[in-house]
Amino acid sequence: MKKKKLLIIPIICIIFLCIGIYIINHKGIDDFYDYVNKEYLDSLVLESNEIGVSEFTKYQNEVDDEVDEITKKLINNNTNAKNLYNLLTNKNRDNKIIYNYVNLIDSSNNINEFINNVMKVEKDLNVDIFTTISISKDLLDNTHNIVYFEPITFDFSSPAYMYNDRNFDSYTSIFKGYLIKIMKVYGYDIKTARNISAKIYEMEKDIASNSLILKDITNVENLYHKISKEDLQKIYSNIDIAKYLEIKGIDKEEYYSIVDIDNYKSFNSYLTNDNLDTLKEYVKFKIIESYAPFMSLDYATLLNEINNSTLGVNKEYDIEDDALRTIESLFNDVIEKEYVLSNFKEEDKIYIENMIKEIVDYYKKDINSLNWMSKETKESAIKKLDNLKVNISKDKFVIISDKYKIDKNITLVENIININKIVNDYNLDLLNNNKEVSAIGETVVNAYYNPQNNSINFPTAFAKFLNINNSYYENLGTVGMVIAHEITHAFDNNGSKFDYIGNLNNWWTREDYNNFSGLMKKVEDYYSKYEVNGIKVNGALTVGENIADLGSINCITSISNEKGATKEDYKVLFTSFAKMWRSKYQETYQKLLLTSDTHSPDKIRVNATLSSNDYFYKTYNISIFDKMYKDK
Repeated sequence: MKKKKLLIIPIICIIFLCIGIYIINHKGIDDFYDYVNKEYLDSLVLESNEIGVSEFTKYQNEVDDEVDEITKKLINNNTNAKNLYNLLTNKNRDNKIIYNYVNLIDSSNNINEFINNVMKVEKDLNVDIFTTISISKDLLDNTHNIVYFEPITFDFSSPAYMYNDRNFDSYTSIFKGYLIKIMKVYGYDIKTARNISAKIYEMEKDIASNSLILKDITNVENLYHKISKEDLQKIYSNIDIAKYLEIKGIDKEEYYSIVDIDNYKSFNSYLTNDNLDTLKEYVKFKIIESYAPFMSLDYATLLNEINNSTLGVNKEYDIEDDALRTIESLFNDVIEKEYVLSNFKEEDKIYIENMIKEIVDYYKKDINSLNWMSKETKESAIKKLDNLKVNISKDKFVIISDKYKIDKNITLVENIININKIVNDYNLDLLNNNKEVSAIGETVVNAYYNPQNNSINFPTAFAKFLNINNSYYENLGTVGMVIAHEITHAFDNNGSKFDYIGNLNNWWTREDYNNFSGLMKKVEDYYSKYEVNGIKVNGALTVGENIADLGSINCITSISNEKGATKEDYKVLFTSFAKMWRSKYQETYQKLLLTSDTHSPDKIRVNATLSSNDYFYKTYNISIFDKMYKDK
């Protein structure tokens, strides 16, 4: 017995010695994002007027430069664009029209007069005050469009959830400060402005306390509540809803959907004579805020300041640059069309289509291999893939700006009011047809999945990421990753609730969805352990995007395996993927992303995703001694 004990000791020593030698000689990877990108990111110096730099912004800047050239040509050749540009760059702007409506609100002697005057403002200026209206597909029946009553927004269009979440305190403080500044420009002394701002903030915070929080808003099932006019009248008991719907041009609808019932009920509770003074100041500010970019320059420069403060940049107000951006926004239909005609390449489209087919085929095999999903649910999932619509670059354009009649003999604000009416009429016309509105334009370097018609969409500008002369694995790590990411959204926390047609409809068995929910909770918990700059990632808020990242990396690495990819091929793929997400942002903006973005920070999108992938472990010999290692 003693001899055996003596023998065990040197064996243990040898084992520890071997482990020690391995640790010393093992050149592991503790942070793959830095391993690939650190030298590049260290060389980047953000200018004070830059929000940040990323691969997306790099390509977007290229597109923006091309769009600027198209816009300048438009200004030279289009009389309406030229007239509007001249009005925008004229420093002598008139506030009279807007002040007339502000004075109308001020003249309200009681709550009934106030409500009627607000209705006139909403009708004439197309400013949402009592409601925030959008028109899109009925979530339960996408054969037609319906009116959605979105939650009302507060100062500078900030959502209610920002006022009931301590993470946003610094931003709501900024809003309060600039509300005071705008009131001073309007004519109030500092004491009065502070007093009014405090009362408005108190009202907004109270309404926010009865509104959906950010996490709830990310769940699509919380956003659909079918209501009739009678139901809406009960919610807004202090308003004549029939009259209100008529002035908004939506009185002929059989039903509507309200996103946040308690948000509207809470606002309704303030529509009393007791709150009249605060309500008047609140609405006066909403009117000025809506048209501030087109009023006297002291208002326009304040808006520039608040953007700087919120984003953590220092960008001087440039009236000519601001005018160019406004033209690009209001004439985006003709500008987009010209951009597509100049940049669309058939060979890029074919390349992307072939990659999509490859990825869809893999997903079908992957779904069939799942041991936690029943045959019935698998068939429904594959049916979604079989009916997936693919939109690569737009070839049909609706040109609204042709209807603009820019009159150089009236004020800038009057022309903007006329434009807003044309745009509003177009939006209302969506109720009479089944037209779809793209979530992002053709000049945006991005892509998206639309659950309401089960489609993946790639604007023309997305092709900036594609170089058909690059190796297959380099493109698979970027373009392939994005394609697989968007397809995975069809099966994320929200996409999984829509069927193959694009209707909100449960196609899961109860047991399968319980299994899915359990896996989704693991994803939430997994990402919640990561942090950036001392702030934890919100795993619940980002779960949908994280599912899409995890699914897509699994997809493209598995496809690579089927093709017999070598270690070097995988290194090219993983390096390409990590480079796609390299970025550096101003600290203020990074904090805003951490608290409100449904995507995890770029560094986490690389490291957390790869730490879940077997092929990554094999390629770089990741072991338990590496920080990238995670228990399987």
